[in-house]
Amino acid sequence: RAPLQVADFDYGLSLDKHLKKLYLEGKGGGQKMETYELAAQYFNKKCDLPNASMPFFFFIGDEAPYPYLPANIAKSTIGTRQKNNLESRVIFGDLYDKFQGNVFFLQNPYCGDRHAETAEIREEWISYIGNDNAEKIIPIIEEKSVVDVILGTIAMVSRARDMKQYKADMKKRGQTKTRVGNVGKSLEGLDKLYTKGGDDGSVKTKKSGAKKI
Repeated sequence: RAPLQVADFDYGLSLDKHLKKLYLEGKGGGQKMETYELAAQYFNKKCDLPNASMPFFFFIGDEAPYPYLPANIAKSTIGTRQKNNLESRVIFGDLYDKFQGNVFFLQNPYCGDRHAETAEIREEWISYIGNDNAEKIIPIIEEKSVVDVILGTIAMVSRARDMKQYKADMKKRGQTKTRVGNVGKSLEGLDKLYTKGGDDGSVKTKKSGAKKI
């Protein structure tokens, strides 16, 4: 009934009114895939960023994208016309370009504790976004740490903070030692990418044309 739901940009308590409008279908799961590629294509085609200097895009979930977006689904759901089914790696390549490389997948453990499946899903994501972006798949160690992980990601990517400084900020905000430690584990990969290895965080994307499937 609701394959894609999109709300207006907002902030603070105003977000509540949008969250209350979301329709929860339920009865899903089990196939290890969700339509992240559909959401990505929506923002590729329907979201303009004329004044963005450093835009960020965060996915949060525990499954992998589908390998391609069917042309009929794209038309019926988001109104875009494409002759052929579009490969997900092309869609994500466009999304990374649009958001200047700042696209991140915050990965929750699959079904809570199924580590083998979680690792498989991570590899599936890498197959769509490329090895150069592998560190932008961020493991969520503690469910309630998502906001801190997002803030830390923005802080490190923008070079406002390194890991040590951000952990100090968290302690000043009164976060527990456990929370600080878990966020640090989540952000280890980004720390290496942006603050230790001398990498500028730039992204190399490899695109191909749409292929008929």
